[in-house]
Amino acid sequence: MTAILYPTKTRRFMSEVAGVRRYHRDPARAKAAARGGVLWVAVCKGWSCNPDRVANFIAIVSGQGRAS
Repeated sequence: MTAILYPTKTRRFMSEVAGVRRYHRDPARAKAAARGGVLWVAVCKGWSCNPDRVANFIAIVSGQGRAS
């Protein structure tokens, strides 16, 4: 298995299906690629697959996030 890369502006999402990781910057492509696998989102200098964090991050990226 390859090393996990840090999140960047072009690596905001990571999909993992059958042990194969792919990095994405577009949420729609990331969601499509993660079907049957796991969708990870960038959190600080790491990744999270927590469903609440994934939903919140996608809402923020999509411009639907709530203002604090």
